[in-house]
Amino acid sequence: MPTFLKTFLFLLLINAAFASTKEKYFAPETLSCLLSGINNLYNLEFEKADYYFDSVLETSSNCPASFIYLAVTTIGRETLDGSSEKLERKTQLYIDDALKAALRTAFSTNEPWSNFFAGEAFLLKSYLESKQENYISSLRWLKHGLNQINKAGAFEEARADANMILGAYKFYVSYMPWYIRYFATLFIEPTSKEQGLERLEDAASNAVFVRAEAQMLLAAAFLWEREPDRALEVVSILSRKFPDNFFLATLKQKILVEQRLYSEAYKSATNNLRKIENDNRFYVHGLLVDQYYELGLINTAQSNYYKALANFASAYKLAENKPHYQAWSLLRQGTVYDMMNQRDMAIKCYHASQKIKFDSELLRNYCKTFLKYPYKGEILE
Repeated sequence: MPTFLKTFLFLLLINAAFASTKEKYFAPETLSCLLSGINNLYNLEFEKADYYFDSVLETSSNCPASFIYLAVTTIGRETLDGSSEKLERKTQLYIDDALKAALRTAFSTNEPWSNFFAGEAFLLKSYLESKQENYISSLRWLKHGLNQINKAGAFEEARADANMILGAYKFYVSYMPWYIRYFATLFIEPTSKEQGLERLEDAASNAVFVRAEAQMLLAAAFLWEREPDRALEVVSILSRKFPDNFFLATLKQKILVEQRLYSEAYKSATNNLRKIENDNRFYVHGLLVDQYYELGLINTAQSNYYKALANFASAYKLAENKPHYQAWSLLRQGTVYDMMNQRDMAIKCYHASQKIKFDSELLRNYCKTFLKYPYKGEILE
């Protein structure tokens, strides 16, 4: 799975939907705990978030929202620090519990937030099945999930929040190969960049609880649409609101590179690197891999090839639990050596990249191509 897609899935799951102050669905104390947990989750305070979500289960053992967010917390840890058997088992258990709770009401109610959380649980199950390479099952759960989100979005109170998920699906899937788009339109839900952007803009302006999260996805969408000025405007607002959000900082760097503002991108990256290094939460240090990789890309764009090689080497060294970064860091080192006309070193890097246990057809194709023909500055990923 490409790195950008993993990041997108995490952002979609972590941001996807908490949505009602209706006491008919949540008791006041349950609502308070969930909101506190979610706020800590957005700040990457995973232990505090888990405390609040577990507290909800003490009074409401069948609340799918708590299981959903406990699963998202473990996915967040995997995104930051890499996968482990312990985290994978915890994620599996939480998703199974969320699914059981959601299935009790999913197909027998038209209460919008009940439908919404059921949709979230189904989407998590789809994510898990995809990780386990059970792709047919993953697609079935994806369809069930989007059906539930559509039901929730039919109610005005949930429309904008549902549009964040539906908009993200319609926009980002529209970028996939034509045969995937055709299959998705025929069997799951039609895709459309225009409709996706429209729904994301609605969510970014009108969502009650996920407005900031919708803005994050909208900024990424603007970047994909080659509208960096609009993307930077959105991210700048969010960065002021969440100054310690490392994901926002990384997104800002990508936008600045797209604008060819390399000095500003480098300044942002080095500042973010220092913040991560000085953070006392050990699991956050897993983001050093991501940031060194981004620094390597920025250095490459600036033609600072020796610095680029050093940063890609640091990313590779730290990526013990992130094989995708190991493989891509080696590939990128190869491309830098080609730009420096050091062909022998480039070939060694391409061969080494292929040996990493990481399933990526795109990566393999790049390695095969550049083993035959030297890299000459093509846009990758």
